[in-house]
Amino acid sequence: MSGEVVIKAKHGESGEDVILNLDFGETLEASIEDLGADVVHSLFIIGAKTQARNKLRNAITGEAPMSAEAALSMMAEYKPTIAGARTPKDPVQAAMAAYAGFSVDEKAAFVKLLQNQAVARPIEDLFDTEPAEPTE
Repeated sequence: MSGEVVIKAKHGESGEDVILNLDFGETLEASIEDLGADVVHSLFIIGAKTQARNKLRNAITGEAPMSAEAALSMMAEYKPTIAGARTPKDPVQAAMAAYAGFSVDEKAAFVKLLQNQAVARPIEDLFDTEPAEPTE
């Protein structure tokens, strides 16, 4: 991973892009050597805190908000990730994990949401290929 970053900002008066190129080092060791361990660790804490806050906020305010209890349960397993590098998740497993933390009312609402989506969008529409023909 390159430590080179490009930062763009619009100038308030002219509206032109002001572009800043910075190099923070290609490795952790290079960053520590350049900036010092305290700075690198402090920036890590800021980034990790922001990432955790965003994940929690998305859990409680997203399309299907979780209860505070369910969101905190999910966040108990939280580990920071590399920005922009998302690991693919099995959507069924993710839904079941979230469902396990729901209250009875949230479970009922979630099931109703899934039923409404199933009616509005048949399963054939969810896949790129045609479903297999039933065999006799």
